[in-house]
Amino acid sequence: MLLSEKDVKMKKVFGERNERISYETRKGVYAVIYNSQKDEVMTVRNERGHHLLAGGGIENGGSHFRCLEREMLEETGYKVLLHRMDRYTKGE
Repeated sequence: MLLSEKDVKMKKVFGERNERISYETRKGVYAVIYNSQKDEVMTVRNERGHHLLAGGGIENGGSHFRCLEREMLEETGYKVLLHRMDRYTKGE
């Protein structure tokens, strides 16, 4: 069973945007990996106890595929075989 936002208490992790700060856009890739029943998604837990999708920032000139392979190995210890990669950008 998949849960909706109404079913889960959400806690804001990243904070408010400060209009006095100039932010740099950072490209990244993140993995959405389901179990065989497709009712759970794999996450990694950071040092503050927050559960996030595995992934991270793409180095300049880097490949999306290579970045995700590297991040998965670093964060989960698993070497992955990418089946499909969908692209989404902010606002989609």
